[in-house]
Amino acid sequence: MRTTIAAAFSLALRLDEVLDDDPLLDELWMKLAQTISVATEPEGADIYFRAYSAQEAEWESLGASPLQPTQAPFGLFWLKIERDGFQTIESLFPRRSTISSPTEDLSFQVTLNPTDAIPETMVRVPTGPLAVSLFAFDNVPVEASSYLMDKHEVTNADFKSFVDEGGYGTRELWRHEFRYREKRVSWEVAMRQFRDETGRPGPSTWEVGAYPEGRARYPVSGVSWFEGAAYCVFVGKRLPSIYHWLGATRTSMADAVISMSNFGGGPMAVAIHPPGPRGTYDMAGNVREWCSNEVGERRYILGGAANQPTFMFYESDVAFPMDRSSTNGFRCADFLDAGRTELDALMAPIELPVPPEKLEPVSDEVFEAYKALFDFDPVPLDSNVDSVDVSSPYWRREKITFRAAYAEEDVALYLFLPTSRDPPFQTVIYFPGVAAQRQSSPDKLQMRYVAFLIHSGRAVAYPIYKGTHERKEPIPEDMRSRAFVDYHTYWMSDLTRTVDYLETRDDIDTDKLGYYGFSWGGTIGAMVLALEQRFSAAVLLDGGLSPIPRRPEIRIGYYAPRVETPVLMINGSEDATFPLERSQKPLFDLLGTPAENKQHILFPAGHAVFSRFRNQAIGKILDWFDRYLGPTS
Repeated sequence: MRTTIAAAFSLALRLDEVLDDDPLLDELWMKLAQTISVATEPEGADIYFRAYSAQEAEWESLGASPLQPTQAPFGLFWLKIERDGFQTIESLFPRRSTISSPTEDLSFQVTLNPTDAIPETMVRVPTGPLAVSLFAFDNVPVEASSYLMDKHEVTNADFKSFVDEGGYGTRELWRHEFRYREKRVSWEVAMRQFRDETGRPGPSTWEVGAYPEGRARYPVSGVSWFEGAAYCVFVGKRLPSIYHWLGATRTSMADAVISMSNFGGGPMAVAIHPPGPRGTYDMAGNVREWCSNEVGERRYILGGAANQPTFMFYESDVAFPMDRSSTNGFRCADFLDAGRTELDALMAPIELPVPPEKLEPVSDEVFEAYKALFDFDPVPLDSNVDSVDVSSPYWRREKITFRAAYAEEDVALYLFLPTSRDPPFQTVIYFPGVAAQRQSSPDKLQMRYVAFLIHSGRAVAYPIYKGTHERKEPIPEDMRSRAFVDYHTYWMSDLTRTVDYLETRDDIDTDKLGYYGFSWGGTIGAMVLALEQRFSAAVLLDGGLSPIPRRPEIRIGYYAPRVETPVLMINGSEDATFPLERSQKPLFDLLGTPAENKQHILFPAGHAVFSRFRNQAIGKILDWFDRYLGPTS
């Protein structure tokens, strides 16, 4: 699609030369082009453009700065800015919005750094507001002075110099009190913990004080927060705060950043993938990165690792500072002229939102009023099987569309029918994680979380809820807005009409329907189960009560007591997105399901149980559906 837009843009340029004031061409420009202008300090820099999707293409010259408004293909794009005597800037820039600002001009002001002003291995993040764009934070920006951030993660070769020069034996490099699970640990005891696989000082992933052969440019991994902090002192820098770390990337451009990052395997050498919006590499994936701020007894560690789900790039993650998991790495920052007061504020411990007060159930009359918000006038389904895919030996995939109840649009449904069983099939309806709101391609269906159900002999219904996957559109960010309430009604309607559709099929056993929600779907699941009574069992994976204020008619805590369906909750005890005591337990306790029909299983993991305990969690999920839907064999 992106290549098509670029080709269409080139064609439109040629048409523009021969057609004068053609209204159809003007409308076409609105869809294919965006206007950009660039000013630099100092002026006279050469500016080059390249479409985001064309990373191997030649750079196209746009001229010298100041660059007057110039048309370029619509979409995310790269700019390269060069001037003799100054560091070259190569960064990813955002596109204009096709919905909120279809005629918006993109204007950028860039300050160039003299070649010798900052280290070549660092980038300068300019003075400006920094915000914590992570779930459950209020995202209120704070002003911060300009600072430097390492372009890439600290490598094995970098860290080897710390080891070889006696970093583990130099006490003055270790400036923080060692604590582990509320217990103070002496420096001598701590140093005995910081050993490699052969008992020598070094990261947990090394042997005999050395990193694996051929991995000099790989990020150092298997280090605790304390080791990262000591290394930063060794090189005259500091660990970044979560504000500084997030300021060196853009989670608002998560789709683009993730697509050119290292997820889905193990770590790779640094800076293999293209740089992100600020010129830094590997902020998403590869290894997760320690930050300075503590929360309770833990420290933040952001960005996600190569073996974690991609959504961990923009989700909170924490770990005990003594944790030396193989996924743990870091990069350094230098805060230049920032005053102590400013740094103390940005480095301060993070206070999580106060746990929600125990909610008193609303009256039947009030609850009926809330339920009425989800009512739509009955309209025919007008369903159609648009396509059938039999390329998998394990399932037949049908893409079905039916009319939405709330607008002149269709709902897409992907129905996976197992080839290992005969119909009628038990069926599980899936509600995805929030990553579905960022991924527009139908190729990005969260199959990692549902394929095992099909292998077990069950059908899986995967509705494309409004605002997700190929129905992607901006969803209101203000969770206290009426518009956000409206989206809840759309999502519920999409789900209930999915059940309605399944009831029209002879190959589906609608007496044995299950609900399965992951993260976002695990959170909204209590609302789903309170409003839709046709489920016989449910699994809520990585869900919990949200601490973010919202209107009462969509507060999950008011719906949970109305749930009667058997519910299995599976969570990570170290989850920073939905913390155990503040989020998971309150939801479980509120569920109206009889005690003998609900269960809460914990794994020692964060907000991604499947990353470390996938097979164990799958076993628990299948056992639950076997118990309440019946075995499929």
